[in-house]
Amino acid sequence: MPDPVDTAHLERITHRDPQLQNELLALFHDHAPGELARLRGASAEERSAVAHRLSGSARAIGAWEVARVAAELSASREGIEATTAELAAAVAEVQRYIEGRLSAAPRAG
Repeated sequence: MPDPVDTAHLERITHRDPQLQNELLALFHDHAPGELARLRGASAEERSAVAHRLSGSARAIGAWEVARVAAELSASREGIEATTAELAAAVAEVQRYIEGRLSAAPRAG
């Protein structure tokens, strides 16, 4: 099973800078749970905006499955609960990947 983050993409956009990669991953890790929480009880317009932001953040780090599901949710008018659950599962997988990667990273300073 491939990693939930496209490391080749991440390396390309960061010019192979591991510190910058870890900073981007940490930003996504810290940002995504709040965005998922905002989906609960959101209006259709709010849901679309949140999903759009989450899709963009996921694309930035190469989390293609999160980006795909978030884009689908952004455009959805039906099946929202199932798509939201699928998005939460995809984000959780990326979160676990990031936690593992960051815990293995050398400490700065």
